[in-house]
Amino acid sequence: LGIEEMLITQRGDLWFSTKSNNLFLFREGILQELTKKFEVEKSTILSIVEDFNGNVFFGTDDSRFLKYTADGSVINYALDKEINGVNSMIYSRGLIYMGTGNGLFIWDGTELISSSILKNTTINSLLFDEQKNLWLGTMEGLFRFDQSTSNLDSLTEESGMPSNIVEDLIFDNEGNLWVGTYRSGMFF
Repeated sequence: LGIEEMLITQRGDLWFSTKSNNLFLFREGILQELTKKFEVEKSTILSIVEDFNGNVFFGTDDSRFLKYTADGSVINYALDKEINGVNSMIYSRGLIYMGTGNGLFIWDGTELISSSILKNTTINSLLFDEQKNLWLGTMEGLFRFDQSTSNLDSLTEESGMPSNIVEDLIFDNEGNLWVGTYRSGMFF
């Protein structure tokens, strides 16, 4: 199995999706395949995130957005906008930020809001730092959005990055940002 995405929830459940369009839940020593329950046989789940209430959200390559509630029900939200896949999600202060094939979108619990940040740009990865800056890994470089000033800074190949294609972002225990690129390794 080629693993696409994984998440360990607050209660210790392991969710993971595969590149061959499967979804699994490992809970209390039991592995369950939930592909049919979620109706994602033709979708690859690219992103998984949990909110403060323990609800788990899933974003797919074909722009589907699903919610698994604490009581085990699945809600499939119809997204009005053409988002071109939900590549990455992060939960912060009651909002779900979505990195998509057409920029950044924000789910407020009832509707999907299009952000003016990096419209029409493929966003692969999202991460907040301790100062609440939003880091965005894209197909066009690395960006940092300062919410307090609305400034958007960028790092690209032109400014010394090994690749403009940023696949993943993570902070280590010392606050260093590690950047995973496509075919150019990792740097911080």
